[in-house]
Amino acid sequence: MEIGSGIIWNVTLSICVPIFVFWLRSLSQRFDRMDADIHSFRAGLSETREKMAHNYVTKTDLQDDIKSIMIRFDRLEEKFDKILTERLSRM
Repeated sequence: MEIGSGIIWNVTLSICVPIFVFWLRSLSQRFDRMDADIHSFRAGLSETREKMAHNYVTKTDLQDDIKSIMIRFDRLEEKFDKILTERLSRM
């Protein structure tokens, strides 16, 4: 019995095509999972940025707060100096 080249070709394609399709489907599923992972990573990153904004202060805000505190300390220092000079002048 002689096997024709058409039958060999059909058998080869019948074996290779499903393997190739299975490989493409698994590749597509991997890309979908990677896409979902990237999406969840971006969501987590933006959530982290929002939380950092609640917990930490910006540099300019910190500098403004320090300036206002230093102004108050300067006023307190002036008051202490005034009180000390008055007490020393009484002696």
